[in-house]
Amino acid sequence: MSTARLALALVVLLALSGCASVPIDPMGNEPAPNTADVHSENPYGKDTLTVGLDTSAAERNVTPLVANALAYWEENASEYAGYPIEYTLEPDTTNPDVQIDWRENITACDGFDTRTIGCADLVTDRAPATTEIAIEAGWTNSSTEDTLIHELGHTLGLDHDDEPQPIMQATESVTPAEQRPEVTLLLDRKYHDHETAREQTERALDYWDEWADGNLEQTVSYDLQTTEIDVGSESGSTTDPARSDSIDADRSENVSVVVADDREYCDANESASCAGVSEPEIDTDDYSVGLAIPRADTIGWFVGYYLGAFHGLESEEYPDPFQTRTVEHVSGEWWAGE
Repeated sequence: MSTARLALALVVLLALSGCASVPIDPMGNEPAPNTADVHSENPYGKDTLTVGLDTSAAERNVTPLVANALAYWEENASEYAGYPIEYTLEPDTTNPDVQIDWRENITACDGFDTRTIGCADLVTDRAPATTEIAIEAGWTNSSTEDTLIHELGHTLGLDHDDEPQPIMQATESVTPAEQRPEVTLLLDRKYHDHETAREQTERALDYWDEWADGNLEQTVSYDLQTTEIDVGSESGSTTDPARSDSIDADRSENVSVVVADDREYCDANESASCAGVSEPEIDTDDYSVGLAIPRADTIGWFVGYYLGAFHGLESEEYPDPFQTRTVEHVSGEWWAGE
């Protein structure tokens, strides 16, 4: 069987979903002759493969992730591929057996019409002169390493239905290396202190931006916008922030924070997580937090607290400032630490 192209199609979760497909030509390589019978199942004709790298598009050091993925198959190739293999990692080699390149994006991979972040030659009979793997940049270390292991599995002849599962399955959830939520602060025109509300919200976003480095898999950079709205009317109706013209309902990663001068706001908007709810739930890509007549100096703490759920943490995993909920703490300089 000649070489073919397979892809690891990965589904992006955490309110960052999106798909695209554009037909592309496979990385066609002429098969190299099998000059040695090292193992009856080995299509490379040798038991040690030289691996080259082009990581210029990765914008960070991903070589350790490659080393981990190669070590995985050195330990497991015999069991799953049917033959042992070893690798020599030489990033700048001009004549590699396997070449791994990072790309800014992979639009498609030989007929796969789903979102792909990895693409590799499926080597089952005779290996090409250079077996190629493409990896998309912009994903966390754990997601990238899993993708590398998956694609290397294809170069050892493993298809999506083969063991080990789930590493060889066609779809997987992945996490972007950087998250840029759009935070929209919706201020009820009747609320008394808009300036403090903005300052407090910025405190919360700055805290999470700094805390994410080293504590979350991804870095975080927020885009804050503020808009004044009429939360209530004479008839007592309220404005659902998820339906406000100031929010792009089709954009993923939206966070809306409504500061309302109306205690009935939270009761009237079941989709909003309001101050006083100890365990907020995220049901949609547009995550809403409602604060009904809050003290202005507590807004930052409440925004910060609910961002914990937005980032997928359980309450016990929140940063220390959000583990204490006394009036003195919530209204104080909780961001300053001890």
